[in-house]
Parts: sequence; C-alpha cells; structure tokens
Amino acid sequence: INGIELCQTVRCDPQWNWLPIIFLTAQTDPQIEREIFMAGADDLIVKPIRPEEFSIRIWNRLRRNHLKSFNPAQSAAQ
Repeated sequence: INGIELCQTVRCDPQWNWLPIIFLTAQTDPQIEREIFMAGADDLIVKPIRPEEFSIRIWNRLRRNHLKSFNPAQSAAQ
C-alpha cells in the first residue's frame, strides 16, 4: 500500500477520517500532487523541508482541526 492508497483508506473510515493528513515527499510531478490532494490530503510538503515551516504547518493543521471540532453551544451547555 502506498501513501495515496493509505490516505484514501483513512478518509473512508469514520473512526479515522478526522485526522489531518500531511504528505512529505520528494515528488514534484504536478500529476502526483493532484492525486495526493484528490485522495484527501490536507497538505503537501516537498523535500527538502525547512524545520520551522514544517512545525508551523503541523501546528496550523492541528489548530484548525481542533477549532472545527469545538462546538461553543455544546460547551456552554456543560
């Protein structure tokens, strides 16, 4: 199974489809990039990576996912 197939599998599974998926690749082929995003990837980082950029992208993706799952109405009711 390759990364694209794994991404598709995760996106089809309700237990795991909420996970952010970020591809790290050396590929620069636009067709492969399209396949990665069509499979459901949230982001794509092309090697070589800059550690600071990598950390920021991960942090931003996790923050966005946390905000999406946050329901103010539900929190106020608790």
